This record gives sequence, structure tokens and C-alpha cells, in this order.
Amino acid sequence: MKLADFPILLPIVCLVMALPLSNALADSNQVYLEENGYIHFEAEDADLQGEWEKNATLAGHTGSGYLEWAGADYFSEDTAGEGTTTYHFTIETAGNYEFRWRSRIAKGDSNTESNDSWLRFDTGDNVPGEEPLYGWTKVYMGESNVWSWSARTVDQQARNVRQYLSEGEHTLAISGRSYGHAIDRIALYRYADVSFDPGLNDTLPLSRYQLADGTTIDPNPIVYSNIPEPETTEPVPLDRLNVDYITVASNAQSETSCQGNTLRLSLAEAASVSIGNAAGQYNTDELVLIADSQQVLLSYDLSEVPVFSTASLHYSTGAEASNGSMTIHLGSHNNWPDGESAEAPSAQVLIADAQGGWEADKRYGTNLDATLLPREMTTIILSATTGSESLALMQASDDITAPELVLTGDSSFCSTWEAGLGTGAVDNETTDEVESEKSEENAEGQSESKKSGGGGVMYWLSAWLLVAFRRRRV
Repeated sequence: MKLADFPILLPIVCLVMALPLSNALADSNQVYLEENGYIHFEAEDADLQGEWEKNATLAGHTGSGYLEWAGADYFSEDTAGEGTTTYHFTIETAGNYEFRWRSRIAKGDSNTESNDSWLRFDTGDNVPGEEPLYGWTKVYMGESNVWSWSARTVDQQARNVRQYLSEGEHTLAISGRSYGHAIDRIALYRYADVSFDPGLNDTLPLSRYQLADGTTIDPNPIVYSNIPEPETTEPVPLDRLNVDYITVASNAQSETSCQGNTLRLSLAEAASVSIGNAAGQYNTDELVLIADSQQVLLSYDLSEVPVFSTASLHYSTGAEASNGSMTIHLGSHNNWPDGESAEAPSAQVLIADAQGGWEADKRYGTNLDATLLPREMTTIILSATTGSESLALMQASDDITAPELVLTGDSSFCSTWEAGLGTGAVDNETTDEVESEKSEENAEGQSESKKSGGGGVMYWLSAWLLVAFRRRRV
């Protein structure tokens, strides 16, 4: 059978072939070039589809303007794809790349409305340990009245948007999700080799691109070859002391839990405070260590915890890498942050030293001296003693990146903990046996007052004697 046998179909076929391509295929013929681990282009430089509009009314945009979704909300993944606009790019050096866009809430003042759009990588592979991407993915930011390079996925978890990109040509697409979300620039960078600086990216030269005929276009008013290569991120020394990687599966739990012989104790309170600060001036929104300037206070309730043999602190770093040394002490009191009439706790007994580097967006563990932790409400103070950069310990609203105290005991540890919940007591017989063993190991420097898990003057005296005894032996 031939098409010529049905002459009535010929006009219809010709008409269909003359129609524009669908949203999913309609895009610019520009192919952006990855160079030195970066791809960087203006979002509005594309064949806009659907109800994407090019605007220039918001101050602070780069280039000639920005995209803004003027259509309805399409929150369901089943409705994703409205106004699909596609971008082509070529990867010269294969690797793991992170996606960012410079976006803004263009309508309203809420930081949870008009703050997201759909993203899809038509090519690329998921990165082990990172959030997998399947089809259309919600990408959001959470800042109002500013242009922001924040681009995260998964609500309440703020996961990075990362893909492995092989050498060759790739495509990514965006579509409308929230009315009033504006997108100014789009960037991809090979994060293992290139650092990301939001301030620098506002002024970084745009990537060159090729046209269908092979012509390479430089969109910048200056010669591209004169632009220095972006600095590679290597701020961390290779030798680490008491700093271990923790797997993604060990992210903090929203509630205290005990499995096997491991108790994961969630935070009671957390805050940053300037060293020597007056009472009541606590920052509970972010946890940031600054050498010789700012400490982090953490509070955990150990009053119903049975005797444990090991202790470690798990914590997550922020968006910037850091290096230096960190000390962890027991605090002098727990009357914070509500006790505004009292001074901030001071560091008393050293329970851990650590030195790194700390890479960005990672989870780490530092071992603590379990023999010095009292089984009562306890304040732990983290201090950075060296290092020119701050060390950000993130505390998300869902607690997934919050600092977490991890304790281990014998085979009956979790069952003893569960039996004592809400009673204010644990199995005294088991407790006394283990405490007796620990007391013998720690010799005469350890006071009997710690057997009961109590605090007060006798506990601090015993802790001081133990430290002094150990130093004398060394």
C-alpha cells in the first residue's frame, strides 16, 4: 500500500508536517558548551513555550530579563510539562554535575509560594548517594524578595539536584509549576572539581554556544580566553582526626529511636552563641562555628538512657567546605535558651577533639569520651579553635540534618531503654554491673557519684579528677 493510492490523505499529511513541533521538541538551536567544568546561560535565551513570559521588571536580574511563569499552578506530577522549554548543551569532560538556577519569587511575599518549577533531564544518569531523578522533578527555593541560586528538591529535605553527564550532547527541560516563579540564569558545574560561589555566578561570563551550522558564538562583551578558570575546591587537608564520613542512611531521625544496641538520640535544643555573649542572645535558626568567635550549643536528654559503652556525635555540614580544628566540651549548665536571666553555658570538661577538612553537604561523625557523659539533661559545646572559614552545621526543620547523639551498649541496651521510657528509671541491676566495670577500668580517679548518673558538684569534681589522672599517666 502506498500513500499515492489514497490521494485524499496527501493534503492532510502535508498540513501535519507543516505544523510546529510540540512543546517538548520546540527549543532553540543553541548548544551551550561546557568549559572548565561550567555551563552558564541566561534562561530567557530560548524559544519560550506555553505561558512562560520574558519580563524585566524585577530589579537585580542579569542579561536582558528573566523568565516568569504566568500560567496556572501545576502541582501534580501528572500535570507537569506545561510550557516545556528545552535547552541543549555539550559536555566535554564527563562527571557528576550539580544543577542550579538563579530564581526569585515574583508574586507575593511567602517563601513557600511561587517558588518552584519543574525540571527534567532528558539525558544523564542518577548519582549514587544523591537524590535520584525520574522524569519531571520539582526544584524549589525558599527565600523571598531576593534573587537566589538555591535549587533544591524533595520537600523538607533540601536535596541537591545532581546527575552524571557523559561526554557529548545533552538536554534539560523546564516547565511551569507555580504561578509567579521567575528564573534568571541556569548553571551546571562539576562539583568535585569546581567550587560554586553565588556572588561570582551573578557576574560570571556566559558559556559559549554553537549554532546548527557549527558556528561558535561568544555572548560576552569580553574575550572569553581572558577569563580565569574557576578555582577548584580543595580547602580540606587529606589527614583527618576523629572525623568520619557517615552514610546518607544515617541522617538524623525526627524522633529518638533504638535498634539492636544503638540509640540515636534526637536534639532537645540547639543554638549558636557568640563566645562571651550575654544571656538571651541565642541564634536558634542556624548552627555555625566560627573560630574563636562563635560556638554551637547542643542539648540532649540522657536521663532515661541506660549505661552505654560508646558515644559519637553525627552532624551535617552546610553549603561551604571548611577546615581547621574543633573541640567538644560538656557545658556548665542547661538553663538555655529559655533561661534568659542566666549566662550562656561555658565549656567545662573536654570530651572530644577533631580536625579536618569538612566537605560541603556531607554528614560526619566524631567519637566522644563516653565515660564523661552524664546520664541526665546534658549540654554539649562545640568550638572551632583554628581555621579561617566558618563551619556550618545545618539544622533543618525536619531534623534530617540536625546534630544527633549516637550511643551504643550491650545486647540488652535497647530493651532496657524501652522498658525505662517514661518511668525516669532504667534497670538498676544491669546499670550497676556495667558501671562497676567502667569504674574499675577508670581506676581511682572516677568518683562514685557518676554511678547514679547524677550531676552536681561531685560529678564535675570526679570528671576533673579523671582528666587530671589521665594526663598525669601520659
